[in-house]
Amino acid sequence: MSQETITSENLYRIYKDLMRAHAELDKRIAAEYKKPKEDRATQEELDARTKEANEILQGASYAYNLYVTNALSKIKGSAETINKGIKEAADVIKKLKIADQTIKVISKLIEITVVLGTAVGNWKNLGKLPDLIKDLADLVKEAREAEPA
Repeated sequence: MSQETITSENLYRIYKDLMRAHAELDKRIAAEYKKPKEDRATQEELDARTKEANEILQGASYAYNLYVTNALSKIKGSAETINKGIKEAADVIKKLKIADQTIKVISKLIEITVVLGTAVGNWKNLGKLPDLIKDLADLVKEAREAEPA
């Protein structure tokens, strides 16, 4: 007997083959019952064929159940992979958001530095300083609120 790898395709093929065999055996049993009693197989032979048909049907049912179980297992594995990917994407988005907030804070610090550096030649620029510091405070507050706990 050859060793076959159990795959969904193999299980489904086995199921279909067993169902065909069962249907063929059922046809033969039905044909026997249609014959006149004197030409018909004995009741023991008919019972044996019926038992064989039932065993084939049980095998087909078992193969189909394995096929479904295998398919569900693959679906579950795919769902777990997708879930893991979503979590990783969420982590990346969170890191990007933190990086974005960090860049905004650094940008505001640079603006403040530019205002202070140019204040010697242009005292009007110092008037921007309170707004810039308020904006910086808001950005720092936002960044702290977004920090992971």
